[in-house]
Amino acid sequence: MNRTYFDCETDGINSNYSQILTIYAKTLNPEGELIDVLDENCSSTPHRLPHPKALMTNGYPLELLRQNQTLHSLLLKSYDFFRRNGPSLFVAHNANFDFKMLHNAYYQNLIGEDIYQLKSPGNALLCSMQLSRAVYCFSRDSSFYVEKDKKGIPLFNLPSLAKANGINFSPHDAEEDVGALKKLVDIIEKEEPEIFNRSIQSSIKRNATKLLLEHAFSIAVLGTYNSMRPRVFAPVAISQSGSDAICVDLMSDLSEINSMSPLEMSGFMGSKIGKNQKVFRLPLNKSIVLLDPTYLEFCEGYDGLTSQKLFRKASMFRRDASLKHTAIEALQWHESGFEQNEPTVEQLLYQEGFPDSFEKSFIRAFNLSNPEDKLDVISAYSNRLNSSRFIKLAHRLMLHIYPEYVSSQQQSKYFNWCYDRIFKQPTPEYDPKWMTIFKAWKELEKCKSEFPNDRERIAEIGQYYDRFSKMMGFNLPVSFRSTLDI
Repeated sequence: MNRTYFDCETDGINSNYSQILTIYAKTLNPEGELIDVLDENCSSTPHRLPHPKALMTNGYPLELLRQNQTLHSLLLKSYDFFRRNGPSLFVAHNANFDFKMLHNAYYQNLIGEDIYQLKSPGNALLCSMQLSRAVYCFSRDSSFYVEKDKKGIPLFNLPSLAKANGINFSPHDAEEDVGALKKLVDIIEKEEPEIFNRSIQSSIKRNATKLLLEHAFSIAVLGTYNSMRPRVFAPVAISQSGSDAICVDLMSDLSEINSMSPLEMSGFMGSKIGKNQKVFRLPLNKSIVLLDPTYLEFCEGYDGLTSQKLFRKASMFRRDASLKHTAIEALQWHESGFEQNEPTVEQLLYQEGFPDSFEKSFIRAFNLSNPEDKLDVISAYSNRLNSSRFIKLAHRLMLHIYPEYVSSQQQSKYFNWCYDRIFKQPTPEYDPKWMTIFKAWKELEKCKSEFPNDRERIAEIGQYYDRFSKMMGFNLPVSFRSTLDI
């Protein structure tokens, strides 16, 4: 199988409302020979404003935000690159973030039917950060090193891991990150081949589910920062989508867990897992490395619980039909708590799920048609689809990519929509999740303390916001602007 190492630099961290600015990837064949490279960057889309902290971190040239190829063009090249180099083991550091940014972008730009391309059958997505956590906690005799901060908390970001293992590179440059990533993975594969191979198995959802169910109990590194530690747990239910398992830590008592109502248990179904949390939702699609009972020796806090005792205890939990029912209901409570009356079209990727056959047919027809025929394709499918999400996104694309085929009235409406999205002042009733000019200035002010030695870059970003605002015909209120002193 080919291996493809990749990295994305973005203008923010919200996968629904931020975008990719740079993507770099290189594919090696099974013999380790370089066979393909992707190296692309793009401009900012008209309805988006980059987060100042992202620009401080990645150092993206500000002139490229307005003078570059479109995001749509970058994504078409990326989609084709990943397609022609598959099947592949795709490797990224904090892979879940890069994957979310990519498949959200594919969705919003109608790039292709295979929105979750990197996890399509035959492909696997490996997270080197999850792999590093597993090696740190379960290594028997390794020369793989991890730095710790002043509080003794291990650091798993790529720059820290690279430094600890003698890898020199310039962080937050996509090409440099990919080079360091490959060297890091090479070290781990050499030092801990068993954990490396288990991480590949865990990176495919169906395999992760199989690994979880074929043993009475499993072991994994869960939690973050001072909550991170190896946990021994048993699955009691799998979500309807198959993406999550509801698990119980085997330090728990069955009576204690059974006393929880579905509503009480739903409070433990979030994305963060606390240090002593007894029931939790385990994602099966985020490359968490699942290990078998032979790694029990690395798990502290399970004193007196031998493999035999843990087996019997896990079997009790797994056979309890009432507990399974409560867990499934708890997950439903949790998910319903995040529903919105009027979700944005960006949020409908998850709320309405995978594209159905008609939606895939529309995406194909839209992409294959000539620009002058695309509006007719949109019209032909408008009443055939169960959801309007792809129709709305297609109209947005036409206005951004092919404005010459859209009426001047629609172009004017689009400009006003972009303007309001960025420049409408927030109120208690209106608090958008995306970056607005008001949020941007406030975040830029915070950058003064976070980046005290980069005042020149801060000033450049401030000038960019000023120029962009004036170009759009907006003047930031003096009463607000004067408090910032950028």
